[in-house]
Amino acid sequence: MSNLNEKAVKANDNKILFNQFIKKYNNMLLALGSKSLGRFVTIHDEEYSTMLFAFTRAIKTYNMDKGDFYGYAKLLVDRSLIDFKKSKRANKNHENIDDIDESEINIDFSVNNLELEILQLKNILYDYGYNYSDLEKNSPKAKKTKKICAKIISFILANSEISSYIKEKKRIPMKKIVEKLKMPPKKIERHRIYIIAAVEILSGDFQYISEYLQYIKEEN
Repeated sequence: MSNLNEKAVKANDNKILFNQFIKKYNNMLLALGSKSLGRFVTIHDEEYSTMLFAFTRAIKTYNMDKGDFYGYAKLLVDRSLIDFKKSKRANKNHENIDDIDESEINIDFSVNNLELEILQLKNILYDYGYNYSDLEKNSPKAKKTKKICAKIISFILANSEISSYIKEKKRIPMKKIVEKLKMPPKKIERHRIYIIAAVEILSGDFQYISEYLQYIKEEN
């Protein structure tokens, strides 16, 4: 996670990088919250503002001496949510995250990176109106079908205009892809969710899940 650590350090005293960091890693924040609360969390949940405050504080106060940024952010988010639940029950303020004992920061958080990435992917799919089980049902099984999907995904990744359109509009520009690849629409439609997920994974920070899509890179 050294790359993430470096980005966090650069972001803590640069407003532009700070805002970019929060936007880029918002799904990581949602994954942290989901893991802490033991349920799926979205930006519409009441806990989100508490999580976001803790996450922004983690960026502002982070340095390399505090270990991995993920572990540091996890500590602050966990503490803020515990605080939130206490204050909600007792209707009064409790321990402030400013009072965190920094000796607790350099502990082994036993991070399951693959689990974290899956949670991040679930949050991304949620924005498209899908859930993780939809992805599992729509994933190609046959080698021939995988090859077709790889061709479509590779084309999208090589075309920044189309990949940006998918991420912004949350849908596939079917007509453009059909015209360029000379492919029947039903072949794209059948695996639409898988194609979207693969584009998000291979163009994002999914070091572990992307290993399962290695065959797409090999098709190029």
